[in-house]
Amino acid sequence: RQMCIRDSNNIGVLYSKLRNYQKALEFYKRSLINLEKVEEQDFKDDLLINIGLCYNHLKEYDLARNYILDGLSFCGSDCEQIQTIEGNWGIGVSY
Repeated sequence: RQMCIRDSNNIGVLYSKLRNYQKALEFYKRSLINLEKVEEQDFKDDLLINIGLCYNHLKEYDLARNYILDGLSFCGSDCEQIQTIEGNWGIGVSY
């Protein structure tokens, strides 16, 4: 199950890099739903931030900000540097 969740996330990353943000959201959200079903918290912060960044590209700034803030609060003081940088950049863009 964990492998399928990561696979969905990775496919979301690929679609995001191809600038197909709607399709990326589809895979990120599928991964998030499955993560919650198995009560796993592994990389949930990354998923939330990635979803928020996609919403930024789609100009849905309120949604973007909410997802990014959720992701950053989820990892708290344990955020990796890249998460903090991407998250803060995304929040700035959303305003």
